[in-house]
Amino acid sequence: MSSKLKWLLISVAAQAVLVMAIFGKILWHPNDYFFEVGADAVKSLMCMAYYVKYDSGLHFTGEIYPYGEHIVYADSQFPLVLTLQWLKHLGYDWSGYIPGIVNSAMMWSFVPCAIFLFLILASFNNRHWFNCFAAIGITMLSPQLLRFAGHFSLSYLFFIPMEWYFMMKLMEGKKKLLWMLLMIVTLLWFGLAHLYYMAYIMLFVLAFIFVYLLRNRNALKAAALNCLPLLVASFLPYVLTAVLLKFTDPVTDRVKTPWGFFFNYASFNSVFLPPMYNPLNFLQLKNGFAEGYAYVGVVGWTGLVLLAVRLVTRARKWKHHVLLAPEFLKTSLWASMLVLFFSFAFPFKLGLEFLLDYLGVVNQFRSEGRFAWIFYYVFSVFSVYFIFIHLRAWKRRNEVFMCSFIFLLMVFGWSNDVLSNLKIVINPYKPYPFKKEFYDSHPVSSRLQKAGRSADEFQCTLALPMYHNGSEKFWFTWAESALYAGLTAAYDTKLPMIDSHCGRTSLSETMKALQLVSDTLIAREMLADFPSQKPILLLVTPDSLSDNEKILVSKSKLIVSDSTLALYELPLQALHAPFDAVRNEFETQKDSLHQSGDYWYRSDGDAPVFGFSQEDSKPFDKGIKKNGELSLLNKVIAQADTAEVFEASVWNRVFTDSYESPELVLREYNSSNQIVQQLVSVPKENPDNAYGWQRQYLRFKVHNSSNRIEILLRGKLIEANHFLLRPADVTVFSQPESGGSFWKNNFYIPAHSVRP
Repeated sequence: MSSKLKWLLISVAAQAVLVMAIFGKILWHPNDYFFEVGADAVKSLMCMAYYVKYDSGLHFTGEIYPYGEHIVYADSQFPLVLTLQWLKHLGYDWSGYIPGIVNSAMMWSFVPCAIFLFLILASFNNRHWFNCFAAIGITMLSPQLLRFAGHFSLSYLFFIPMEWYFMMKLMEGKKKLLWMLLMIVTLLWFGLAHLYYMAYIMLFVLAFIFVYLLRNRNALKAAALNCLPLLVASFLPYVLTAVLLKFTDPVTDRVKTPWGFFFNYASFNSVFLPPMYNPLNFLQLKNGFAEGYAYVGVVGWTGLVLLAVRLVTRARKWKHHVLLAPEFLKTSLWASMLVLFFSFAFPFKLGLEFLLDYLGVVNQFRSEGRFAWIFYYVFSVFSVYFIFIHLRAWKRRNEVFMCSFIFLLMVFGWSNDVLSNLKIVINPYKPYPFKKEFYDSHPVSSRLQKAGRSADEFQCTLALPMYHNGSEKFWFTWAESALYAGLTAAYDTKLPMIDSHCGRTSLSETMKALQLVSDTLIAREMLADFPSQKPILLLVTPDSLSDNEKILVSKSKLIVSDSTLALYELPLQALHAPFDAVRNEFETQKDSLHQSGDYWYRSDGDAPVFGFSQEDSKPFDKGIKKNGELSLLNKVIAQADTAEVFEASVWNRVFTDSYESPELVLREYNSSNQIVQQLVSVPKENPDNAYGWQRQYLRFKVHNSSNRIEILLRGKLIEANHFLLRPADVTVFSQPESGGSFWKNNFYIPAHSVRP
């Protein structure tokens, strides 16, 4: 047995022993434990289980009923659940063991990570005992451990070292076809599990090729030909995935620019400073955003210090004698630094944000800080190698103190950093009966059975308070218990839920879902899309409901209720907007109402009613367009009573270009032109919408009737129409369009009812 193979097996055994020591009995009962009971984690496991048990093909039907979602966007680790689904067709239903399968895959991913790191190190260094020690240290400090607490599909520690190893073998020029195929297959598998995996390697490969060509510019043609297989292997999986989504994803209105790019980036602190729970961070310095966490540890710092010393002492011989490393490792290091700069949001956060508008796919990243993981692995390997050649040189010169000091620094540094890193998963990783609570409890079917009802009587569920997250424009996430109720009911009864916690959902489908909990004067467009006239099963948790949700419950019939959950039957007829009654109200009162221009209202005198509509425009057709600020009102409201509540409302188009929506802003200025009051709307928490437009509003009191009131829309993409300012207790009708349609309190009332 060769020395390399012997130490590789020792690495495997040592890493396996460490995994067993860390997780203990969890390894033997993985289905009974859970890292963190959070929305992301629960959603991921429940969606995987629902798909395996009830779905097929590329469509996930468990959420966003009646539309569903493409399985790739459902964060369900598509290749894994597809495999489990095939097994189910063969008679092996493992849908109830998803937590155990995922937990086992995450925990045992330590071992292949150590294997690939050992193989990479062994290609540079033939002291394999040292490679074994280093591979385990780098593995145990992996920043991906943070993903054990929720983003399970990103928690496979071995992925980046594995692809880096394949890159190295491809560049060696031997058996290129084999390594190309391995790279393509693994990138497809993991890329379809989470698209970020493809992005990591594509960017790393591009940076690597750029540096490689630069370093081999004297033989550019040969260098380019040598890089071609690597380029094909890294980009072909993306092309295949893009083609798959192009022809199988029916959604065309996913938001193009998600939230997060300028919030979830890495920084010097997140890469080089220990986290606050690490004893070495005795000054309690903040180490940046969690999404950018890629701490290189004491060993990384040791390599950095040795490199800095060498830079100073060998300044004149910089070109040839500073980076003492093999060519592949040097090229990888420079490439990883380019990737690191991108993870810092560089150069975009230096006032060059506009560049993102021209970079297409780059706009899609909400957490570029994760790209710092590339630098962590590469720099850690480089640091280990750099430390080793110094240890070897000191040993030859019999400098025992330096050898002993640096080696002990590595041992104790890694031990401290690793123990601190493991706190991320050990502290929250407590026994939790996930299978019992979410798979085996049958909370809805058992309640229905006791009430003499059946899930077959309903077409879907709606959990209240509504939980709907993923469109980037709207964030209804304050009641996780409702999400859990909907997910559990879906697996229990096969009833899909209208609520959602998927990534990058259709904007129009999201808006239709939110209409169900919007003002009663908004048409429920989803009614036309329901495939059945069966009622909806409401799942109401003890959390506080909005006024509109309370109205929805009041229109429903109670089935059963207890301290944790109430079930109601909601007939579809109860969702129709009362347009007929409003039309009758307007027609019977119109002649007796006070009229001011296009506005009718009941008041003893002239009420302070102001508004405008875009001329020659149909409802929800077009509006006034502007970037920055659009002034809606800027005047003193002479008749304003300081005790009176006013409502300002306006409709603005909802665009898919960005996660941002214009904000409705109200400012009140005193006689000295000082702001005495400022209110700002929160569009992402407002469900009022119709036909691709959102109704924003603010309610306020004036501090002084002589103060100037300024109302405006503020944002990048603004297209607004139908502004109205009125006393909140005064009903205002307006009829700026011909054809019989009109508006009540700035809600559109069509001329004729449209019933699905």
